[in-house]
Amino acid sequence: MSIPPPSAFQIGERLTIALRDSDEVTHELLGTLLDECTIRKRDGTIATFDPACITHWRVVRKTTFKAGTGAPRSRRIQELNEAFSIVQQITATLPGETQTLVADTTDFPPMPPDGAMRVEHKKLNLTFPAELVSIFLDEHKVASALITIANSWGVITELFVDSENHDPKFVKALITALARISQNHGCARLTVRLHENDETAKSLWESLGFRFHN
Repeated sequence: MSIPPPSAFQIGERLTIALRDSDEVTHELLGTLLDECTIRKRDGTIATFDPACITHWRVVRKTTFKAGTGAPRSRRIQELNEAFSIVQQITATLPGETQTLVADTTDFPPMPPDGAMRVEHKKLNLTFPAELVSIFLDEHKVASALITIANSWGVITELFVDSENHDPKFVKALITALARISQNHGCARLTVRLHENDETAKSLWESLGFRFHN
């Protein structure tokens, strides 16, 4: 199944793009995106690609230091903590001990249209890109969440699920919409932070494919 390809938001960014051709052979392009189907490779040559053949893509971030032993994991932890520090400036901080869960945006491919369900986006005027996304069944809001783009992560907060309409497909539709927003901003990862003892919330997020980040 194809995923949403890079958009105009990523033009000028350095990307790695994995493609699968009609013979089921996968190959990778690395370079600067010129338009939505053209990339300039490292050697200066131009390559075109079919967005429908993309199986995965991500923005390649520049690093300013060499990683030592164990650095990738420690760097991710540092990125996560910095991202949540940013978000805590604009949302309520969770008291007590917390646990962090993460997921890849590619874990949430587009869902088939559902005529009874409507997705509403509201961009917020904040220092960092942020949107409030709500799912409506007819005119009744059944789920919503805030996503903030911070330090290369899509940070999810302020989750609401209607107790009378808690069909899993509504939450899945919500997270899928949040994943698309993250991808449009060049973020390949989602994260959420929960109370350590909130077993109901843990079960919900794990059922959606999130995993604990230790």
